[in-house]
Amino acid sequence: MIFHEVNQQSPEWFKMRLGLATASCFHKIITPKTGKISKSAESYAFDLIGELVTGENAEKFTSYWMERGQQYEAEARSMYQVISDHDLACAGFVTNDEMTIGASPDALVLKGGKVIGGAEIKCPAPGTHIENLKRMKESGTIDPHYIPQVQGQILIGGFEFVDWFSYHPEFPPAHVRTYRDDAFCDALSDALSCFVDLMDETISMLEKMGKPVPPRPILSMKTVREKAEDVPEYLMAG
Repeated sequence: MIFHEVNQQSPEWFKMRLGLATASCFHKIITPKTGKISKSAESYAFDLIGELVTGENAEKFTSYWMERGQQYEAEARSMYQVISDHDLACAGFVTNDEMTIGASPDALVLKGGKVIGGAEIKCPAPGTHIENLKRMKESGTIDPHYIPQVQGQILIGGFEFVDWFSYHPEFPPAHVRTYRDDAFCDALSDALSCFVDLMDETISMLEKMGKPVPPRPILSMKTVREKAEDVPEYLMAG
């Protein structure tokens, strides 16, 4: 696993993600309920290849609630830190060693300066947050839609856990600690391997048709790359 020092939502971060399958979209690759490859995997692969050709992120759309969530992110992060009683660090962008898949946790969770987990913070609409509270209260689980994202972060980052934290300023927070699901991570790993192969095969097809596809920009970007077992002191979020 490689940690890339970059500010999330920055132009460099968007460029770094071009052509990479990222955890927030792993639900397009694997179906949470069955653990099988999703029907949308092929179209997602085509979208990512399109990113490499055009240099534009396919997933850059921002909705009202996404923008609102960004406004509350710092407030939510502070509350999470108080509740979890952990030190946090900036997560930047985390990839596998081959830099073919990646994840952007909202924070790295530290213990004694070592990374032990990640945090995924959501600031949804009121109704969605109430649903999250109900699910936490009744079963201690998260919305199944986010299982591939959370388990993907655990898989890529080698985390002990990912804390899923839903926040709305008018309600109590929903906090669910999610540990590695070995069976699901095995299925996800297989699905991601097949997905990368699909991308490579499609790129090869296009090149044989006379359309060269540029390599992933992350391969040549000059960023600080570190094995993320240890986080440099200057990246500590406080």
